[in-house]
Amino acid sequence: MGSTKKIGLNKKSIFLFACFLLTMTYCNAQNWYSEWYKEVKRAEAKAKQEKLERERKERERIKKAQLSFNDMLLFIQNQDVEYVDNVLSSRGWKLHSTNLNGNPDNDGNMPSTYKYNDIIPSTYKTIVWTFDKQSYNNLAKGWFTFYLYPSYDNAVSYTIADETHLANLKAELIKSGYKKVNPTDIITRGIESIYRNSVYEVNFKKVLRSEGESGSDIRYIFFIYNFKQINNRKIEEELLAKEKAEQEKIARQEAERLAKERAEEEARIARQKAELDAKYNAIITRAETAFSQKQYAIAKQAYEEAIELNPENREMLSAEIAYIQKAELDAKYNAIITRAETAYSQKQYAIAKQAYEEAIELKPENRGILSAEIGYINVDILCDEAAKLFAEKHLREATQKYNAALAIKPNKKTAYINNKMNEIADLEQFLHDRIYKKYDYETLKKSDYEAKHEYIERELKTFLMVNDETVFKTKVDIVCDIDTLGYTTFDYTTSFENKKLNNILDEIGNNMKLITCYSNDYTINARATFTYTLEYSHTIVTAKKRPVGTSINNDFYDNLGSFINSKLYSAPYGNYIFSLDKATVNGQQYERNKLIKATTRGGSNCFWSLLIPGLGDHRVTYGYKKGVGVAISTYLLIGGGITLKFYSESEYNLYHKATTQKSMDNHYLLASIANYGFYGCLATAGIVWVSDFFWVMGKGAKNHKTQRAFKQSYLGAYYDPNMKVTVFSYTYNF
Repeated sequence: MGSTKKIGLNKKSIFLFACFLLTMTYCNAQNWYSEWYKEVKRAEAKAKQEKLERERKERERIKKAQLSFNDMLLFIQNQDVEYVDNVLSSRGWKLHSTNLNGNPDNDGNMPSTYKYNDIIPSTYKTIVWTFDKQSYNNLAKGWFTFYLYPSYDNAVSYTIADETHLANLKAELIKSGYKKVNPTDIITRGIESIYRNSVYEVNFKKVLRSEGESGSDIRYIFFIYNFKQINNRKIEEELLAKEKAEQEKIARQEAERLAKERAEEEARIARQKAELDAKYNAIITRAETAFSQKQYAIAKQAYEEAIELNPENREMLSAEIAYIQKAELDAKYNAIITRAETAYSQKQYAIAKQAYEEAIELKPENRGILSAEIGYINVDILCDEAAKLFAEKHLREATQKYNAALAIKPNKKTAYINNKMNEIADLEQFLHDRIYKKYDYETLKKSDYEAKHEYIERELKTFLMVNDETVFKTKVDIVCDIDTLGYTTFDYTTSFENKKLNNILDEIGNNMKLITCYSNDYTINARATFTYTLEYSHTIVTAKKRPVGTSINNDFYDNLGSFINSKLYSAPYGNYIFSLDKATVNGQQYERNKLIKATTRGGSNCFWSLLIPGLGDHRVTYGYKKGVGVAISTYLLIGGGITLKFYSESEYNLYHKATTQKSMDNHYLLASIANYGFYGCLATAGIVWVSDFFWVMGKGAKNHKTQRAFKQSYLGAYYDPNMKVTVFSYTYNF
């Protein structure tokens, strides 16, 4: 009990201490929040005071920058631009742009509404200042434009958006004695009022912001200028313009009169000249027509008449007459040349030669060219004679003619003559070589050579694929010659002696006959060579397919293991014998594979199960089923039955020895049950044994049937010499 009370006091103390800590924490939090709240309020009051101070300074800065009406009047009357710039700069304005030709241009970035092209002449210079203009656009709190002209009062334009400042300016304007001269009028996007005193005019506009502009919705523009000076200047300009127009009118009338007189004189002269020109042109036309029709005498006479009519053209017309004379000579000369060229093209060399000689007499200055043409004709004559001699096989005489042609200079058939002489030399060399040289038959008779090659290759493939003996790698070289009389000889050599191969080659030689070859119209000796590399292998492979895998004789397993496994993939278990034949001709392989024999374990293996139960199972399944379970079950049932029989006999003996009825009944019942068990075990063992016998018989029959179906549908590959390809065969027997 004392221990329990102590624990209770400790819990109460802890609770009271926790309450004390929470109370102190709350009090401290309240004090901290109070101090923080006071600090926030002090900061807000300070920020508000600073904001008010900034706003006051900003108002003072803007008020300082604002221009009064009197300021603008002073600027108008002062020609010192530096004074204006100093005053504006001291108030916070900044120079924006200048223009030497009147109103600010696009560089001034001022809307067209702010410009006064209709009032200020283009002779004024302009300067633009801005107040608080933003660097990234054209928005500013104020625009001031100063118009300067040396001999007149200046003009100013002042644009603002502050309505308070506007009211002050308008009050100052009225106070200065300015009166509105016209009712306020409507302008584009605003209204306009005009005020005047005796000297100056104030143009006031209230303008709305356009759709694409930024900034204030309404802008106010004051434009002040000396309207009397401007009007007087306009009147002077109008008087000067009127006087200038009058002088230009008088000058224009005098010019028109002189032009009319000059035109009449020119027309008279033109009529006279036209009549003379018409007659002259008719003569020239007659001359040109006659010249075009090659009537040179008529043309010459017409040009002489033209000289008499217009002597100033004597030099030009004399040149035409000389040209006609030259054309007449050229026409005759060209006719002779045409006759020569026609005769030359028709190989009438004598006529062509005579014509060129006549042309030399007509134009001796062309003797060099025409003599060369005569030389070409002599060359052609010699070449034709040489060609005839060459065609008649008079090679020496043809060579002499070609040499004579080469001696003529200049000669444009040198290359042709040299080629012909080379042909003669080649023919002479050919006639010399023809006696002993044997030409390449493949080059001369390519298609027949390829046909012979295919024939030999086909015969060799046929020989290999029908052969049943291994042929080791053998090189066969065949040489066929045909002489100038068309007689073919056949010879061959082999690197390995094979009687059957020699018989095939002899048979090929008996059937080989080459085609007679010609060159330069002469029969020639030719040789055809053929080379083949042959190899043939014949292999008998024995394979055993078992549940654990397929095994073949060890000599071939490394090379044929995968092939045999693929062939027996769907085959039943058993023993198989394959004949594998492979032929190689010039590196190309051809195969022929056959299944020779296939055996399996059939129904006769059931007698093994009569000898020992389950032994037939092991044989017909090739060990897949061991048959041990069947044997053990059968023998256990027989052993159990015998044991029960002995037990039944012992209980039956005890039955005879029993002295009480109860004991007799018990021993008799046990003897009967054991005897029934004996017959049951023997009957079950017999059923298992007989069932296994018939199962092995059925399995063996199924093995035979499956293997017979595999043999009948076996897919084999062999070489067909008629088709010249490796083909597959599929056999199915009904």
